[in-house]
Amino acid sequence: MSGTRAGANRRKLNRFPARVRVNMRPVSRLRRWLSAVSATGVDFNRYGMGVMARQRVGKGAQVTVDIEAEHMILRGIRAQVVSCRRMDGQYRIGIRFYRRLSEYTEATAGGHVTFLTGLEESLSPQSAS
Repeated sequence: MSGTRAGANRRKLNRFPARVRVNMRPVSRLRRWLSAVSATGVDFNRYGMGVMARQRVGKGAQVTVDIEAEHMILRGIRAQVVSCRRMDGQYRIGIRFYRRLSEYTEATAGGHVTFLTGLEESLSPQSAS
């Protein structure tokens, strides 16, 4: 794209290309599990990722995410959908794992931050060299 919109890049870190399998499960306000949405990851960093899916997931939806990379599987990561737009017959969905490290560690009693960082490092171009 030649032009950029104001605020178009609001990411804290660059995202790396990531061809990984992703399953998202929206959580209803009644805390019932809804059917899973299968997607393909397109880019990733420890704060969030972009995925392509055939189903729409509304902006603001709380989801749990399973990521299946070639060398690592992460399950039950809590996230929020921050964008969803139609693109090439599918939906480009942006999900955010957390905004600040303290936000994630306060809400989660697991070690997902370590694994999200590890997945990010394994996808980065520097790790290939």
